[in-house]
Order: sequence, then C-alpha cells, then structure tokens
Amino acid sequence: ELTQWIIPFDNRFEFGLTQSFWNINEFSSLMQISNEVTRQAANIGYINVFHLFLWASILAYPLILMISWPPRGDNSQ
Repeated sequence: ELTQWIIPFDNRFEFGLTQSFWNINEFSSLMQISNEVTRQAANIGYINVFHLFLWASILAYPLILMISWPPRGDNSQ
C-alpha cells in the first residue's frame, strides 16, 4: 500500500515542502524515498506484531485462570 503513492507523475514531488528534500530525477532522492518507505513499513510491521501479541495474551489469560493449581502449604506426601 505504501508504494502505490510513489509514482513519477505525483505533483507532491514537484511542489511544496518536498521539493527541497526529494527530487524524483536524482538517484540519491530515490534512495531517500526508498528508505522512508522501508522505515514506515517497519513501523507498520511493529504495530501489527504488537496487536498480534495483545490478542494472543488476551486469549491466553482465561486459559491460565482455568488451570487448577495445587493447594499451598500442603507439603505432606
């Protein structure tokens, strides 16, 4: 989804604040755009894994509560 907006015909690369940072005709600017897309993809991946661990732990907590633990203080065998 991130790369669908990176096209040479996009006017955002010609005007405004991005003009001083990213020039679509220079290789170094293309590398900066690639690095930015990679950084944002890593952030999205981190957030997705966080949500996965959140839901896994929410589902595991009731199972932990159903475990029958031995009574405390009973050391006789």
